[in-house]
Amino acid sequence: MFRVRRVLRAYPWQVHKKGLSYSFGRRDSRHGDRHWFQVPDPDHPRSSVTVYLDVNRYTRWWLERMFPQAQPEAKAEIRTLWVVGDPRFRAVLAVPGKRGPRRMLELPEGGRRAERLAHASPAALIRAAKAGVDLPELAIPAMETDRTPVVPAPEPPPGPAWSFPATRRSMRLRLLRGAALLAVSPVPFLWLLPGGHQGYHAGKGLGFVLLITVVPAFQRVRTSFSLYRKLRSRNTPWRTTDVEIRHRGRALVLVTGNEALRTQFALRRPPAGRAQVWYVGDIYGEGVVSLRADGAVMPVRCVEHGRPVAKPKAAASEEQSRKRQWGPIG
Repeated sequence: MFRVRRVLRAYPWQVHKKGLSYSFGRRDSRHGDRHWFQVPDPDHPRSSVTVYLDVNRYTRWWLERMFPQAQPEAKAEIRTLWVVGDPRFRAVLAVPGKRGPRRMLELPEGGRRAERLAHASPAALIRAAKAGVDLPELAIPAMETDRTPVVPAPEPPPGPAWSFPATRRSMRLRLLRGAALLAVSPVPFLWLLPGGHQGYHAGKGLGFVLLITVVPAFQRVRTSFSLYRKLRSRNTPWRTTDVEIRHRGRALVLVTGNEALRTQFALRRPPAGRAQVWYVGDIYGEGVVSLRADGAVMPVRCVEHGRPVAKPKAAASEEQSRKRQWGPIG
């Protein structure tokens, strides 16, 4: 229901009074014995996207009316259909009722993922991302950020990154915050233990809460301590990198060339657009990025490890297709 709600907030309803082409499934057809609907493609209205329906309790009502031997009254109920969303990524099918749409059915993705990403326009990809579709970072086009100039950053210090005072202060503060969060997270669970037998049984129900609070806090401290040791052991200096900042929930995505870096959850989010940041570390593993370009650091991890990702069309995005090149960032 939350997924359907996000689709309803991102797309308008499309009413098809003459219905949509569908089939209950025949073995002698090219679709085999699968049940399908053909929904118009938003980018190409004359073409359609075939969406297959699985047999389960959610599609039972629809399959009963798609059956060839169904009564005319039953088939008439799916003659007028309402569609919202993009059938290539996420869409919802419904029939008209007295007070609005009813029998809303979430349709599965239609077509192969690589082909959908390659033939979708930048506007369609942006709207799909707003609807909650999980797309690769490199496939999501920039939201009017190509026209914004690069925010210049000052030159980093020449020595190792750890020799910069702001870097040491920022990493120590991050470790202190992570340790404090790890110490406070099990307090609600431990508070019920001294309550005797009754408190013990009441506390057992919070085991799952203890797991989902302590484990993330421990992972945060572990990641920060690992980066802390790497910065102290390596003599790698900061280097300036041109990136494109994109927002992905509470996280940030830094796109540079054919690589995408996703940070941890950021409380302070810089505006989306092209910018210059300081970076140190390995782009194919863990690294550290300074978003404020003053040595204040934030750990990031590479989310694309050599997998080719379909980019939007060059004509639509005004970009030339680029091949993945392995080498240093920048």
